[in-house]
Amino acid sequence: MKNKIFVIVILIGLALPLRAQVNSSVFYSNDHNIELAATFPSLLGRDRARVQLEFFGFYTYVNSTAFSFNYVRQLVRQELLQNNDLNQISNGLGSKNRLFMGYTFRPIEFYIKVGKNLTLGAGSRLRSDLRFSFDGKLPDVLWNGNAAYAGQTINLLTMDGLMESPLELYAAAALSIPNWESITIRAGVRPKVLISYGALQIESSKVDLFTEENGSYLDLDYQFRSNLSLPGDTLPNSFNPVMQAYTVGMDLGVSVILRNTYHFSASLLDVGKMQYNMNVRNYSGSGMVRYEGIELSDLTGDLNINDSTLTGAFDYSTSNEAFSTPLPSRLAVQAMYRIARKKINGREYNLFSAGITFIQGLNSRSTFGDQTFISVGANVNPGGYVNIGANYNSYDLKQWGLGANLSFRLFSFHFGVGSSNILAFTGNREGAYGDLMISGGLNF
Repeated sequence: MKNKIFVIVILIGLALPLRAQVNSSVFYSNDHNIELAATFPSLLGRDRARVQLEFFGFYTYVNSTAFSFNYVRQLVRQELLQNNDLNQISNGLGSKNRLFMGYTFRPIEFYIKVGKNLTLGAGSRLRSDLRFSFDGKLPDVLWNGNAAYAGQTINLLTMDGLMESPLELYAAAALSIPNWESITIRAGVRPKVLISYGALQIESSKVDLFTEENGSYLDLDYQFRSNLSLPGDTLPNSFNPVMQAYTVGMDLGVSVILRNTYHFSASLLDVGKMQYNMNVRNYSGSGMVRYEGIELSDLTGDLNINDSTLTGAFDYSTSNEAFSTPLPSRLAVQAMYRIARKKINGREYNLFSAGITFIQGLNSRSTFGDQTFISVGANVNPGGYVNIGANYNSYDLKQWGLGANLSFRLFSFHFGVGSSNILAFTGNREGAYGDLMISGGLNF
């Protein structure tokens, strides 16, 4: 029974290919300009405030393509895992299963409008992300054994991954260039320094399994490489917060605004890579291992098991070679329709806005991955004090989610919450994903 529980835990862990999330709840709201400008730098300062201060903002994401979170909760409540449960887990595993999860914490960010056309800003963000990809027959072999693959060579496991938590310090500027009475071109730039205190990178690693037809032996053909950079010693209990790597990144954006009603924006985000040269340790190996069973001895007394034929045959080497990790580069495009700004009690606001957003990941090893994200949404802002919005989102036209956002304003203070899929924990549909955004600040 303990072995079955162990396999259940592994299956559920492998079958949760969580993908990086996009905070779509801020794309259409009037109260989250700083967060919107994180995706479209040229839109910084396009809201009504002359000064905006954001503090203690938080965003976290999790995304399952295998089965819904509600289904996971049901499995945890069950005492036994049934065959149909295993089949649903196995069927949910695709040819390339991904695990993307993480959070962004924003201690403080601000912007100020300088004159009529220029906006300046600065801020800090702690971005923690885990990316893991795998495919292969490992879940099936763990549960059902390898007899079904006798006489065959199968891909038991192929995997790669990255775990990293960089601190981002940035400055930002956006400038409006009025060309004609009804057309404005707006450009934005956000240079930033990213500081990393450590990283774990698994490069493409693979294990193939061959089962002899009579089951007398197994051949494991393996190759792997991993890179590690941690302050001081590589043991977690000796971790010291010392910078291991830093890089300069860049976000660029441009917008074209027609009659303050039609907004077209495009941006190129997170251009750059992190280079690790300090306290680097590389682990790599390749070879073939033949496993012919376990040697038993001294059966009259205590059982003595000798499994050195397997454990002693895996060879690996260590080195100290520098390695690099890419920033999550992506291309973003947005088209928006906004009812022209109105004034109530001397304050401008957009009563209604709606649009579509397209984001394409540019490298498969980044946080966002090489996914395509599409979002359609709308927002209403009655009286300029409450924002209510909804959006419909898709990853690669395979996963779908219904998002919502709500924010309110009291004098200069504003507070908001939002999610890209509010049904993630209530439905049983496969491909569920979820996230949560909390934001608060002062507008003047």
